[in-house]
Amino acid sequence: MKLTFLLLLGIFFRKSLHKTNHETLFLPVNLHVQRFFANNDSLRRSSSLDIVTAGAFTAASLGFKGGGLLKMLEQLTAAEDPVYASQLNIAKDTILALRHFRREIVSTVMRILVASRIKDEIVLIQAANELIVKCQNIMSLMEPKAASEALSFYEENRLTVSSNKENGDVTAPLRSIAERIIQELRTPQVEFTPFQAEENPDEFSETVNKEVYPTDTHAIRCGSPPSHYYSSSEEPEPIELTCVNMEAGLLALAGKLSQFCNVDDTAISGFRPLANLVSKRRSTTPVVARELLSAQSPLSRPKTLALDSEAKPQKDWVAELKPCLKKIHHSANCLLKTARLAHTVLRLRVDPPKMALDHAVQLRRDACFSQALTTATTALMVQLWCSPPDPNFLSLLVKIGPLMYFESLLTCLKTEKAMLSDAIVAIEDLKSVQFTLVLAGTLGNTEQFFGNISSIFKRKKIRTVQIDERFRCNTITSSTTTSPDTEKAKHLPGPAPTPEAPSGSEFPFQGSQEQQENEDLPKGMAPVIRGTRSALQVVLPVPEAIFSALPADCISQSPQLSFNITPVLFNVGFNEFVPIAEKLGEDDLEKKLNNDSFVRIHDYCKRFLKLNLESNKEKQRCTIAGIMKELREECFMKKSRNVKILEIMENLCRQLLGLQITSCKSAKDRTGMAVTLQQCNLLTREMDLSDQEYQKALDTMRSEGVRIENCAKNIDVRKFAFSWLQLVTFPHKYRPPPGSYGQVQS
Repeated sequence: MKLTFLLLLGIFFRKSLHKTNHETLFLPVNLHVQRFFANNDSLRRSSSLDIVTAGAFTAASLGFKGGGLLKMLEQLTAAEDPVYASQLNIAKDTILALRHFRREIVSTVMRILVASRIKDEIVLIQAANELIVKCQNIMSLMEPKAASEALSFYEENRLTVSSNKENGDVTAPLRSIAERIIQELRTPQVEFTPFQAEENPDEFSETVNKEVYPTDTHAIRCGSPPSHYYSSSEEPEPIELTCVNMEAGLLALAGKLSQFCNVDDTAISGFRPLANLVSKRRSTTPVVARELLSAQSPLSRPKTLALDSEAKPQKDWVAELKPCLKKIHHSANCLLKTARLAHTVLRLRVDPPKMALDHAVQLRRDACFSQALTTATTALMVQLWCSPPDPNFLSLLVKIGPLMYFESLLTCLKTEKAMLSDAIVAIEDLKSVQFTLVLAGTLGNTEQFFGNISSIFKRKKIRTVQIDERFRCNTITSSTTTSPDTEKAKHLPGPAPTPEAPSGSEFPFQGSQEQQENEDLPKGMAPVIRGTRSALQVVLPVPEAIFSALPADCISQSPQLSFNITPVLFNVGFNEFVPIAEKLGEDDLEKKLNNDSFVRIHDYCKRFLKLNLESNKEKQRCTIAGIMKELREECFMKKSRNVKILEIMENLCRQLLGLQITSCKSAKDRTGMAVTLQQCNLLTREMDLSDQEYQKALDTMRSEGVRIENCAKNIDVRKFAFSWLQLVTFPHKYRPPPGSYGQVQS
């Protein structure tokens, strides 16, 4: 309820003080975008640097007794029975495939309904042929033996107690357990974009639309719609009966098309599945078929040609097709329900300790991945919306995908080692996410959910609070918040930033009612998440300037361009616990991580150099080769607190047009030191900053810059949380100036 209240207020920022709050588990800690701009008038040169900072991708509220995701996954793998694990994976894959084909079936049914309303015979034939293929695919996915065993186990172990006349309820213990397990296993499988069928107000299409793309907040929180599961009042349907019903619906559809479109062998010769069904229909009803078939093919007539009203009475095609389409739709739902029931039966056979561990791993992995995905999406949106179009970056985007460099400053000891373990798994999971670019405003009602939240906010008439102007917040995506300083915030997209309350309130109010009424998030401007854990897609709307600058050959192939990122994580800890970790041998995780990351970045550099971008001159090739050689030496060098690796990677990421995300425990103290150091290195490398002014510029950025304001926003104190004993162990360049640090709450 607390998180819901925050969403109603439009607040998506999670302070470092709240990193142990369970209500905001899935939000990244202290997520900010910092933009640095430098200009040298004498050299007539300018440069900018965007860095996304966020706390470690971890689940602090769940504790670290398990040692982090890497250790928990090892325990889970060791406890699994190979045979059972194989069966469970097959059941999970079957559900994912069924959901995919079911969604395609519903989409094709919607096309048939729209085509039948306007009586477009050619589209009807094409859509019907596609529907037949998809139905055959979905029927072939279910294994009858596994489904029969699940139904038999369910019927044998189901305990039904007669109802009490006073309360009139019936209890089914096993069914209740199964439903609870299903509820726990539900994944965020809701697509926020409702299907818009033009001029189709039919109740059936509306029902299908709500089931496939629910927009109410309950469906969004819980996952799949209730129609995808057997309820307490339903009896499971045998798989053989479901397939017979689906085939009957397809035969009825073929018969109706024969009546409406005068289908003959010539007309459907290119649609073999439909032709086979029509032939089967003829063999069962030869007399009726001869009366209904005519010699003229619909493919040789105009698309809007309808039956002669004088010769034959007009028929409502939609009303005629509804029964068979409903049967097909119901059969697809039953197949999915049966597959979920079979999966639940398998889960019921698991030992309770193993099930508890599996659930704990899944919850922790989902929370860490949610934070990583939000941060990665923010970095992409900032690059696409807040920077001028770069043809080289856009060409890189659609050909090999961008590099996303994660810089971590955690120490491999106790809690921070578990945090690093969580972050490694979360960042690795980003490899399977597919990002898709679409033109902004073409996503339809993707913001209906957020529009509902905004309308609720208005109805509540929440009071306003006058606060300090320097606390500002600007929302870029539906689940991410960027907070640069007030002077740079005006360059970010979206509505003008509104002030956030200081620390006195646990739920800071944001903006006034009048501002909220005039600053609703435009439709189609926020990223949309689709798919499941194993096949996740993030749709990124981009401005027209960016979309028109994409490579012409890519746009001609598809209006939606998809790509995957290449995540690379390097970690170097440098606090007072590093010597202890090295003596205990706990730093092996950091060494292995950096070595593996070097192999990945080396492979990415090879692919980058093959692109032959306009800026990819011979000089740049030599620069990248030299940087890689230096990085290899540093990665395989046995050196404590080797922060040189981070400086090299920052330069390499810039040369490769990559995106950078810097993090530590809370993205406040050590992150502030790393970001300001990188900015000074940029001034030295590109703006000719003299050595005499280097330390002065570095101290000024740390004592007066945006990072000290970030501390104030998180802990309400303009000081970095360092002690003098900690700073003795820090590398010299990572030490803040006197007066800017103290022993404060982190």
